[in-house]
Amino acid sequence: MEIEQTPEPGYYLTNYRVLRLREVTRIFGIWRALLYYPLSRFRRPAGPLWMPTLWADGKCRSEELSVRFWDATASHRERFKELGFVDCAYRKSDQPLNRLYRDSGAVFYLDQTRQCFGQLLYVRVHAPPPINADKEVITVVFTVAFERGCLAYTSGRHFFDSAPNNVVVRISSADPFAAYQQLIDDLRERMNSPRRFADVSLLQDWFDQSTLETFRERVRRGLFLRMTDAEVEAALRRVRSASAGHEGAPP
Repeated sequence: MEIEQTPEPGYYLTNYRVLRLREVTRIFGIWRALLYYPLSRFRRPAGPLWMPTLWADGKCRSEELSVRFWDATASHRERFKELGFVDCAYRKSDQPLNRLYRDSGAVFYLDQTRQCFGQLLYVRVHAPPPINADKEVITVVFTVAFERGCLAYTSGRHFFDSAPNNVVVRISSADPFAAYQQLIDDLRERMNSPRRFADVSLLQDWFDQSTLETFRERVRRGLFLRMTDAEVEAALRRVRSASAGHEGAPP
């Protein structure tokens, strides 16, 4: 049996033309989706991001995360602590090709049973004119892994379809307690038991394997398109030019 090769790491664009109707509806809501979905068939690929993002990519010390990250996520982190979760990694993501990407931060958690993996994700992006303002998004995710696939509850809406065997339930509340409680209630009705990660290295191995599986599936369907070296260099020149123009602008 031939083992499927993972696409090379690099900068990728999102191909909006292959978005599924349910994905567009999840992001924009049903009424706006009815307008956006046909328009997306003609939208050019955009949003250069480095992929795939594995556990070690962007790993940092807690003091490297921004002051704004700590302020914005204070109540969420307190809730994780109340639920008995312990932090096991800190991350931030620099995206030099994306001029709208302003700040990010993440804390990874593991609960006392060592079966539930928690994520607190923060991102600040700039919405171009006519909005012309920064927007902050805080997302909580709770995941348990099984022998095949996983089950996750998240407050995030802006997610593409999950890989086969992975079940993702999206809720409206960003309160960690709400997502965690619904996950626990769901687990009580399931026959199979979640995997236990005796140490963080086992969690890291599972995280990377799951990330690569999802990445392969999305590249296969044409959702992510790898940029050529020439496209990356051209994008870097545009970013440098824009930064130079901004620095030279009057205060």
